[in-house]
Amino acid sequence: MARGAVAANRIWTPPRQNFSEQNRRGAVRSLQHHSAMKSTFPCFRVISAALLSAAALALFSGLAGCGLVAAGTSASAVAYIEGTLETNLGTDYEKLVRATEAALKDLEFTPVSEKKDGLRAQFIARTALDKKVQIDLTKGGDQVTRIEIHIGFLGDHELSAAVLEKIKRRL
Repeated sequence: MARGAVAANRIWTPPRQNFSEQNRRGAVRSLQHHSAMKSTFPCFRVISAALLSAAALALFSGLAGCGLVAAGTSASAVAYIEGTLETNLGTDYEKLVRATEAALKDLEFTPVSEKKDGLRAQFIARTALDKKVQIDLTKGGDQVTRIEIHIGFLGDHELSAAVLEKIKRRL
């Protein structure tokens, strides 16, 4: 009788094996295949180590340029998260507010709104291409102020960095 043929209302099924026996056989085959590959291609270890080293070097060299330093400020890490450039500057809050106002004038952005008190300030302006520029300042301490710059709907990393540099030059 052929496989899968129906005889007396029964369908032929293969004999059952113990699942642990099947798993053991699969593991042995896998190990045999792995050891065969190692003996056939001994350069895999060298290549994988070289690739791992290259990936680590690329990752760490990419992170090396994250900090920006300008005269009058301490070195700080700059993060670009969800379209917003964020950093802490080692400068007085009031001085940074004045520098931000001057930088927006220098860049010839059209002011939309300006809100400020003793702890927080928010500047909203528009570029010549009608992109919204939002700059938030938060006083963190005597000589620490957090600055967040968001441009457009999704953010613009290059323009945000240029605005930050212009603000730092005005300090």
